[in-house]
Amino acid sequence: MHTSDTEKRIISAPLTDEIIKTLHAGEMVYITGTIYTARDAAHKRLCEMLKRGEEMPFDFEGQIVYYAGPAPAKPGEPIGSVGPTTAGRMDAYTPTLVEHGLRAMIGKGARNQAVIDSLKNHCLGRTYHSRTYGCLHPHPRGAWSESHDRQGSTQSGCYR
Repeated sequence: MHTSDTEKRIISAPLTDEIIKTLHAGEMVYITGTIYTARDAAHKRLCEMLKRGEEMPFDFEGQIVYYAGPAPAKPGEPIGSVGPTTAGRMDAYTPTLVEHGLRAMIGKGARNQAVIDSLKNHCLGRTYHSRTYGCLHPHPRGAWSESHDRQGSTQSGCYR
């Protein structure tokens, strides 16, 4: 199933192989459900925990990580806007996390060959989302909502 520019494709986290199989390079998707945020220091700690045989803080199977850096919070807000950060910072850790169930990453920029190979081997080669537009910000009801760019879209791409 490949969506046209006018269709709104919604997928939910955590991702299943059935969902992943339907994703296509260049397809725009909207993602609902829990998406975890983590940058390089968190990735390093998670990999160190795995190496020591410790339990992960959440079940990795099918999960999505948003490579994000928060902006300072406005007064009375728990966190500021959150925008995508460069994915290459996590390349040293990503293959290990993918081997343990991580199925999608959202960030910006190219990935190294080891990450691409791990996605091909464990994620059907289809779950690195890039070119996100806008950023996340706290919603007054405690949920997260997404700010969209001037075209009102969030675009993602996938490796094959």
